[in-house]
Amino acid sequence: MKSKNELTGKVEKFDRDTKELTLANSDKKLKVSDSTRVMKDGQRASLSDIKEGDQVRASFSGTGDTLQVNRIDVMTSGSMGTGAGETGTGMGTGTTTTTPPSDTGTGTTKPPSDTGTGATGTGTTGSGSSGATPPPSKGY
Repeated sequence: MKSKNELTGKVEKFDRDTKELTLANSDKKLKVSDSTRVMKDGQRASLSDIKEGDQVRASFSGTGDTLQVNRIDVMTSGSMGTGAGETGTGMGTGTTTTTPPSDTGTGTTKPPSDTGTGATGTGTTGSGSSGATPPPSKGY
């Protein structure tokens, strides 16, 4: 079984002249080239999109202190999901009661009652999920 060579961490330094990345808490030099595949938020990106302070996952080949990076994924803190909530609507129905006039000769008529009760609608609230979380570093 072939293990995948990966390092995950925060970009501490990116020397664009030598095309070397240094990650925080790692003494390895990650060598990038024009053939290194750069991904950011699931979209293809370029080396110029990598900034110091970015959280990255680098897949590399080779051993020793200098490693050739084949692919680098930039994880942005803004990779948050959004959720849309649904709105509930309620409709009430009422009953009208009419009291007929009394026949006692007093001549008073009671007006009809117009009070009704209606059901109240409820809606569900949407929720979002956070973006991709990188796997823990394997510490190569």
